[in-house]
Amino acid sequence: SSCTGRPLQSTEMGRCSQLLLLSLFSERLALTEASDNRLQLTAASDTPSRRQRPADAPPPKKQKRRKKKGKPTNVSLAVAAATEFKQWNREMQKYTKQMNDIEAYLAVKAKQKHVRESASASKMRLHKYADLVAKVGPIRSMLLASLAVLALCACALRFLSRSSLLTLFYTALYLTASPAAILINKVIMKDFGFHYPIIVSALGMGTTSVASFLCVRVFKTHPIDQSKPVPVSNLVVLGATTALALCLGQYPYLYLTVAFIQMLKAFSPTYMVIFLALLGVEQPSRRIVLITVGLSAFTALASAGEVNFNLVGVSFMVAASTADAVRLVVAQKLLKNLKLAPMEALYYTSPISGGG
Repeated sequence: SSCTGRPLQSTEMGRCSQLLLLSLFSERLALTEASDNRLQLTAASDTPSRRQRPADAPPPKKQKRRKKKGKPTNVSLAVAAATEFKQWNREMQKYTKQMNDIEAYLAVKAKQKHVRESASASKMRLHKYADLVAKVGPIRSMLLASLAVLALCACALRFLSRSSLLTLFYTALYLTASPAAILINKVIMKDFGFHYPIIVSALGMGTTSVASFLCVRVFKTHPIDQSKPVPVSNLVVLGATTALALCLGQYPYLYLTVAFIQMLKAFSPTYMVIFLALLGVEQPSRRIVLITVGLSAFTALASAGEVNFNLVGVSFMVAASTADAVRLVVAQKLLKNLKLAPMEALYYTSPISGGG
């Protein structure tokens, strides 16, 4: 304002202050550069040259400059995040492709199985029975089946003795309960997806323990003879073999069809004859050996064309049949002198099998 003779405006004052700061910064920069040049010249004068060094002196080692690791900037973080996202995206695409391939393979297998089941049903003409039931009606069909069963029972009472009737009743009960148990296990573990065979076996043995306890202790339909002592070691061995046979017998339902499992169960007499001979319980005759060999050969011939063959399932089935044969042989050897009734044997062995 002293130079112009008038007061300065606000814009002129701001411009003057900017020029003043710029001039101060230029002077400071010039002084810094001069001091740096002076330090470099001093260092160069203090360092001896190659001509002044002796001839036998080793050359100076070059010192590697270490790069200072600074903090990552936003740009580097963004680049790293983008790289990780691309890698994750590639892995997800690969995983999605694999899952699609697995789903396509399972769909093809399910379609093939449906076609095979439809073909077998058409060969057996099962649809005719379904059509007949649909025409007659479900209630009338049940009534007709009940009348047929009553007629058969009346004929049996008329022409058969009491012991024969009792034998036929137990046989019919076994032939009904065994397929029912097989189908129930298949539905629980394969159709409903409950892939825990050991729990299924434990539930079955627990139910058997409760039923045998009620029959022996509560209702006393099968009283126990207290004069016959039962060794605990024999019961433990028998219960362990029973638990092993039951647990291994549930695993094939996860890998094989019910029909194929039933075909493989025909090998059980062969295992039993072998273990009877090995443990010295009974020496099979030549006739029994020929029968078991023929049974095994024809069973192998019948199961050779199985489409749903699974090596893991067959291995479990072989182990289950072997364990079941060992169980029967051990039961015959350990309980031979005790002469226990079936309900007594279940009363003693089922808690150990369920706990095992």
